[in-house]
Amino acid sequence: MSLFPGLLRWLYKKWFNARMAVRSRFVSILFGSCGKNLLLYGRLVCQNPWQVHIGHDCTFNEGCTIFTSADTTITIGNHVRISAGTILTTIGLTKDMDAYGRREHIGKNIVIEDCVWIGVGAIVLPGVRIGEGAVIGAGAVVTKDIPSHTVAVGIPARTQS
Repeated sequence: MSLFPGLLRWLYKKWFNARMAVRSRFVSILFGSCGKNLLLYGRLVCQNPWQVHIGHDCTFNEGCTIFTSADTTITIGNHVRISAGTILTTIGLTKDMDAYGRREHIGKNIVIEDCVWIGVGAIVLPGVRIGEGAVIGAGAVVTKDIPSHTVAVGIPARTQS
């Protein structure tokens, strides 16, 4: 009897890994460029995927959302881990309103360098560069550039010493 549960676990792992490999390979074709070993755990919502460039060995967890405009890009380096519920957006509105109370749409690129980890539910806003090896805490709202090898947490995200 102990052989049967072990066999089921082994079969599930093989099926799950094969399913993820096929799904990840299919999705990687949609992006502007994509390195090897992209892992997608669950749903990924991406507007204008051809404007997103992803490096090697990157991971997206459940429920990540990527918004880009037609004239902005998101560049993601190698070995980047993006946790569940993260939002990356290159689209925003100006602070000032016109005479009719409307705001203009603006777009700025996002760059995420190598070996970055973005925590659950973080939001990365337009025009941000996250430096190599940085860690973004869960629920942080990144409004400004984050230096390399730092930890940033809070709303707005601030580096910790």
